[in-house]
Amino acid sequence: MHKPVWLREEKGNLSRVENALGARNYTVINGHLHKYSYTERNHRDYIMVATTGGGQDAKSDRAFDHLTLVSFNEDGPSIANLRMDGILDKKAKIPLDGERFCFQASKCNE
Repeated sequence: MHKPVWLREEKGNLSRVENALGARNYTVINGHLHKYSYTERNHRDYIMVATTGGGQDAKSDRAFDHLTLVSFNEDGPSIANLRMDGILDKKAKIPLDGERFCFQASKCNE
């Protein structure tokens, strides 16, 4: 989903869907606010991803460009967040002249 509906207190929040899912295992992933956060709610993972090229709050260390890799096995999902400035080549540099880009507004000198 795009918006973090579970944060709504009023009518139209996610509680109807959560109740319908009952004891099933599930993970909720959303975007919208461009800041990474993790919440455990009802023994489930609720993850708000940051950005992949979107606007960022330069004052937030939770706003950064990344990709989320989700894989599954019999124990459930395994989730890894690959920061765009965290995948380095053999010389410990960001490939393809990537160091000329800034992937986290709070660390950029503009």
